[in-house]
Amino acid sequence: MEENGELLLATIIWFTGLSGAGKSSLAQRLYEALSSLNKRAKILDGDIIRREIHINLDFSPEAIIINNRLIAELCLRYQKDYDYLLVAVIAPFAEVRQKTREILGDNLVEVYVKASLETVVKRDSKGLYQTNV
Repeated sequence: MEENGELLLATIIWFTGLSGAGKSSLAQRLYEALSSLNKRAKILDGDIIRREIHINLDFSPEAIIINNRLIAELCLRYQKDYDYLLVAVIAPFAEVRQKTREILGDNLVEVYVKASLETVVKRDSKGLYQTNV
């Protein structure tokens, strides 16, 4: 995208929070709202990216760190083609979120989606909150 000869990069909205907090749902609703305003938006959902691109990554701390970095790199690749990139991903580590800010710069807006433990346990579609009790 260019405006007055200047390259414009997408605003990247990085939704983070616990699994089941509602990140993907919020990203989808925002995508629909932006699309209705004729804005070009793309959702980068951590679960879909794991399933389709990063198929060897689990939810270990190391894999989460790698997945976050790889998603930030995808944002760099796509940011010239969209007005908004909507990222829905578990990003529990402060150092990874800081690195993401360093990679993506001033176009990054981080949104923490807060949900109670009771809520995310009820929504647990991945079995991440299961106990062996």
